Amino acid sequence: MKKILLLIFGIPLSILIGIYAISGLIALYLYSPILFLVVLMILVILSFLLISYIYRRCKKSKYAKSQIHEFGTTTMDINVVGTFYREKEEQERAQKLNIGETVFLLPEPENEYDRKAIMVVTQDGYHVGYIGKDINSLVMREFSFGNDFYVNVHYLDTNKKPWEIIVSMRKIKIGDITVDFVEAKNKAERILRQRKV
Repeated sequence: MKKILLLIFGIPLSILIGIYAISGLIALYLYSPILFLVVLMILVILSFLLISYIYRRCKKSKYAKSQIHEFGTTTMDINVVGTFYREKEEQERAQKLNIGETVFLLPEPENEYDRKAIMVVTQDGYHVGYIGKDINSLVMREFSFGNDFYVNVHYLDTNKKPWEIIVSMRKIKIGDITVDFVEAKNKAERILRQRKV
């Protein structure tokens, strides 16, 4: 819907602004050539900034689409963030993570900073961090379709500050989710909620 409105109003509006700007520039050139050059330079700089912004947005959109495609085909490695700011016992549990250990992704809609925040939670119910904001929306989208993710610890380095934890995640389509997976995830969430009370 937004794209249709953009086409209906955006394109004609852009043409009108362009005609107005050109006629204004011609009048300005006839009145004061120096002022004309200054305004022209400002317009060139603004145009460059606008084109750069649009390019970055399109690039980000293409990246997001490729990530969605990747979710369906292969395993993807992502960073776990915010571990260094977790409670002491959660940090201690994060230090004990093993390579290959299964962890779960759980939405945290009550998060005051980001309603799309996705927690990384161990099987024994410890919240050890979050996945990055750049991928939250994509994971939430998959959750909304009933899909989920197999997530395993891929790399761990707690000697760095901030700590570096990388997990590998692979999408599970709704029809491929096993009862054991659901029970293990529900158990982890239940323990986590009890610990927070």
